[in-house]
Amino acid sequence: ILIKSSVFWFGAGWRTRRRVGCQASWLAGALAGWLRGEAAGQGSRRGAADGGLSLVVALRTTLQRLDAKAEADGVPADPEALQRELLPLAEALELWLEKQELEDAALWALVADARCRCEDPVTALRIYDRMLAGNPNAGVLLAGRAEALIAIGGEDGLGQAMTIHR
Repeated sequence: ILIKSSVFWFGAGWRTRRRVGCQASWLAGALAGWLRGEAAGQGSRRGAADGGLSLVVALRTTLQRLDAKAEADGVPADPEALQRELLPLAEALELWLEKQELEDAALWALVADARCRCEDPVTALRIYDRMLAGNPNAGVLLAGRAEALIAIGGEDGLGQAMTIHR
């Protein structure tokens, strides 16, 4: 699914891991390893695009699944589950975006959202600020920035978040 020369290996590995209860973090680890190889000059540009799409889908799906479980349980998402499942995907997507030199606000917002949920609001805030420099009125970026400021806390952060929400 990712690169032509590794379709069978990734495909077979995915099916095998799925049978024994594969988690999204395994996929993120495999993709991150592959992306590091890409950064060293291996593989094709087409493979890199496919890898990024796979990461985006995996991260969005994991976010949706964890949100649905939290809503069904009536409690906030488990912080350990967030760290275990979201962080590897967010880091892998971040690596891919940096390698591709993409400044896609929607994809970076996805990374920032996952970072904030994984109790890393400072990194999330840096991402939101960088993306807002080119998209100062983007609602999703402003809302994400406010959430990161709230998570960081402090009077200044809360005051800035309140200003954004107005």
